[in-house]
Amino acid sequence: MLRSGRDGISFSPMNMLFVPGGATLEQSVTRPRLRVLGLRGWIEALAAQDQPDTDVQLSQAGRRAMILTRLWGSRSAVARDLLALNNFLREFKPSGSSDTQAYSNGDGVRLTSAEGYLTTAAAVRTLPGVRVGEIRVRLNHLLHINVLHRGLIVPCSECERRVFYRIELLGESNTCPRCGAPAYATAAWRSEHGEPEWFYDLHGAVRELLEQNGDVPFLAGMALAAAARSFEDIPELDFRRPDQDPDEIDIAALADGWLTIGEAKCVASLGTKREASQAISKLIRVSDLLGTDEILLATTASGPWKKRETDQLLKAAAGHRWRFGKVPQVRVLTDLRDDPKNELLAIS
Repeated sequence: MLRSGRDGISFSPMNMLFVPGGATLEQSVTRPRLRVLGLRGWIEALAAQDQPDTDVQLSQAGRRAMILTRLWGSRSAVARDLLALNNFLREFKPSGSSDTQAYSNGDGVRLTSAEGYLTTAAAVRTLPGVRVGEIRVRLNHLLHINVLHRGLIVPCSECERRVFYRIELLGESNTCPRCGAPAYATAAWRSEHGEPEWFYDLHGAVRELLEQNGDVPFLAGMALAAAARSFEDIPELDFRRPDQDPDEIDIAALADGWLTIGEAKCVASLGTKREASQAISKLIRVSDLLGTDEILLATTASGPWKKRETDQLLKAAAGHRWRFGKVPQVRVLTDLRDDPKNELLAIS
């Protein structure tokens, strides 16, 4: 092994069986010290080298994704639970303007238009293929990693506002956040057995991520990783240039050394003609900077992806003069929640 450093040329004699004359002891035994950047570090370093005025940062969606990765421990674990528990987790967003409209079975409470709180019965209802015992195991796991919080719904004794109080903060008498009057645990929302019933609250970052369909990049990564021996994907990134709108990339993944950059949607379209043109231009710019092997369009919709847009992307890729000389492939993933379909498009 050979290395050029500030102290001269260094060899690893165990590998080369050769030590040059005049070499210092350090040169003769030192092995190269390598810094493994990871995908995000490599992207940041490449952008800094080739476009020093480009700043690569986590986007807002990327910051939320990082919080979920910290809670679950890995992006693959997030993807598995967001897929398996999708129907249950999305019930935390009320669909009606009252408790009855939002949760007709009485297994949830709507405290605001964006915040619902669910009981175990809601999990049983929304996950019909899962045994009750397995549901309890899953709920306990989500409680353990702080994705869910257990507590009671208690009304104020004076203004009657209902509030969710987490179990670790709950007392026999609780302070109403609106008027400061006591809210007594004895008045908590009761089950059909007449006892106070436990409700579950969903972590705010998970609520926001699902509201913005931020699960799609996780599911796309899961589909890409399925056939890969080695895989890494990272949260959404903003490529920021002075006096320009940032280029936000939803998907950046490295599968078996193959770099994929892409867009993730809950519909099989990039939007209006103007929005599609902007998205395609952004994908071409970032792909050219990074030497992308593949451009990806991914969606949870059943597809097919709008043909006008895929034709436009293929034409833009074929007509662009790529810095590294190689035209990226174009791939489309659809129906990511139910029956993922993977299609490689031909560039004419």
